[in-house]
Amino acid sequence: MAFIKTSDKFLEINSCDLQHLYGSRSQYKYDNRLDYGIHYILKGNCTIEDKGERILVEAGEIYIYYPDEDQFYFYSEHVETEVFYINFVGTGCEAVLRELGFFGKRVVKVGLSERAKDLLNEMVHEYYAKRPMWGINCASLFCQALATLARNVIQEENNITAPLHSSVDGVIRYMHTHYGENNSLEFYANMCHLSVGRFSHIFKATTGMSPKQYMTKVKVDSAVYMLKNRPFSIAKIAEMIGVFDPNYFCRLIKKHTGKTPLQLRK
Repeated sequence: MAFIKTSDKFLEINSCDLQHLYGSRSQYKYDNRLDYGIHYILKGNCTIEDKGERILVEAGEIYIYYPDEDQFYFYSEHVETEVFYINFVGTGCEAVLRELGFFGKRVVKVGLSERAKDLLNEMVHEYYAKRPMWGINCASLFCQALATLARNVIQEENNITAPLHSSVDGVIRYMHTHYGENNSLEFYANMCHLSVGRFSHIFKATTGMSPKQYMTKVKVDSAVYMLKNRPFSIAKIAEMIGVFDPNYFCRLIKKHTGKTPLQLRK
């Protein structure tokens, strides 16, 4: 029988839980559910059926079912398994999954993440406690958990270890607090004890931008904030972000905001 609950909200949790399965074979079959389903295996494994093919899903992997699909999956009685399941609906489900790089995939290796586990545990608690604003909080926690897992995928694909990720985070924090400096790529690469090429690759995989693009964005964002909220002169603000040519400063702001510094002050 079809699962009938849908939603006009951006994203809404239909059901969720953390299951501990051991000692009995657990089998599930649903025909043409109307919601999305994501299962995140923490321990053990699960066997799913996809277009007549049996696929083993193991710890550190998620599997995804889409609306109007038949679902069949089972857990062995000989394997201790822990799994989060989340069924969700909404107008933004596809957009969220596409943004994370998950849409259209059945099984994704995301790794084991304590942060994602904590977020999903809190989501389950919110779902059952039904405190004020529980719905939007559940959706927020779910999206944070998925984003954490998607980030894990990017780090794994680019061989970004936890220490490397921490080093790049340190560079990002430095850029935000020293936006008046005009440091070279070598300067930032040395902070991470990496070659310029490796640093640039990891930085872009982490932020989606090259180090130069990111630093320029930090400078522009800082300048725009000061133009709108601080009494400093335009020339002073330009100097504060490390730009000493007023004409270049005006071109830079116009290029990235569509407005001149004087227009931003109004």
